[in-house]
Amino acid sequence: MSEIEAIVASSDSFWEVGQYKRTVKRVEDGHKLCDELMKLIAERADIEKAYAKSLKAWAKKWNDSIGKGPEYGTMQASWMAFLHEADQRHDVQMSVRDKMMNEVYENVKKWQKEVYHKSVMGFKESKEFDELFKKAQKPWAKQYAKVDKAKKEYFLSCKNKKSAEIQENNAKSDQAVSQDQKAKLTDKVERLRKEVEANRQKYQHALDELNHVNPKYMEDMTDAFSRCQEFEEKRLCFSKETLTELSNVLNISADLRMPQIYRDLHSTIANADAGKDLKWWAKNNGTEMAMNWPQFEEYSEELKSITKKSKKGVGADAGDTVMLTSIQPASHDTRANDNWSTASRPNSEYRSVAAPVSASR
Repeated sequence: MSEIEAIVASSDSFWEVGQYKRTVKRVEDGHKLCDELMKLIAERADIEKAYAKSLKAWAKKWNDSIGKGPEYGTMQASWMAFLHEADQRHDVQMSVRDKMMNEVYENVKKWQKEVYHKSVMGFKESKEFDELFKKAQKPWAKQYAKVDKAKKEYFLSCKNKKSAEIQENNAKSDQAVSQDQKAKLTDKVERLRKEVEANRQKYQHALDELNHVNPKYMEDMTDAFSRCQEFEEKRLCFSKETLTELSNVLNISADLRMPQIYRDLHSTIANADAGKDLKWWAKNNGTEMAMNWPQFEEYSEELKSITKKSKKGVGADAGDTVMLTSIQPASHDTRANDNWSTASRPNSEYRSVAAPVSASR
C-alpha cells in the first residue's frame, strides 16, 4: 500500500484525499437512475393499460345487462352513454399507454445508450473522471502524506519529551535515584527538546510546501469537478425534459377527444325525456295500444278454411290446399246443370265454390 492509499481522510470534505469518488460515482448512479426511470414509466404504462382493459370489460358487462334489463327509451340511452364513454376512455388510456412506452420510454433508453458506455471495469466515463481526479490530486496527496508523517513525528517527540520531563521531576525528589541517573534524565530531556524543535520545523516546512501547492491542486480539482458537473447537468436537464414530456402524456385533459366525449355524454343525458318515455310505454305497453275488441259473429260452417291433405302418391301434390273463394246464394230450381240437390245440403242457404291454391302461393 502506497503512502497515498494509506492516508485516512479526517472528514468527508471533497478536498480530502479520495473523497472525490462520490462525484465519480454519480456516473454509475446516473445510469441506474435511467433504469429506474424506465421502470417507473413501464409500471405506470401497465396501470394505464389495466385501467383501459377494466373500462372495456365494464362496458361490455353492462351493455349486455342494460340491453336485457327493464330500462327503456331515452333513459336507457342515457345509461348506455356511460358505456360509450367508457369505450372512448379505453381508447384514450391506451393511447396514453402507447405514447409512454413508444415515445417516452424509448427516448430514455436511447439517451442512456448514447451517454453511458459500459466497459469491463464499469463505465468509460467513470474511468475518465477518476483518472482526472487522480492526476489532479496525486502531487498534493504526496505532499499531504509528508505533512501527515511530519505531524505524527512531531506529536510523538512532544509526547516523549513530556514523559522524560515527568521522569526528571520525579527523580529530583527521589533519594534512591543516583546523581548519574538524574544527569542522564536531564540529558535525555534536553535531547528530546531539540528533537521536538527539529520535528516542529520539519512539520512546519512540510505544511509550507503543502500550502504552496494548494492553489494548483484546487485549480486542477475544480477543473475535473467541472467536467463531472457538466456531465451530470446533461442528465438532470434530460430528466427534466423527460418528466415534462411524461406529465404532458398523462394530462388527458389536453387530449382533444376528451371534451367531445363528455359533451356527447352530457348531451345524451340532457336529452332524456320522461314524457317521451312514458308516451312510448303507453303506446307499446299501455292504454294507447290497439285492441281487437270482441264483436258479434254469426256462426257459419262455410266460413272455415278448407284444407285438402294430399295422400302420398295419390291426388294433388303435398302442400296443395283448397280454400273458399266465394259464397253464392243457392237457387231453389232443379235445373239439370245444377250439381247441388236440396237433399244434399242440409239447412244451408249458401253454397261454396272452392279452388285449389298452389303451395308456392
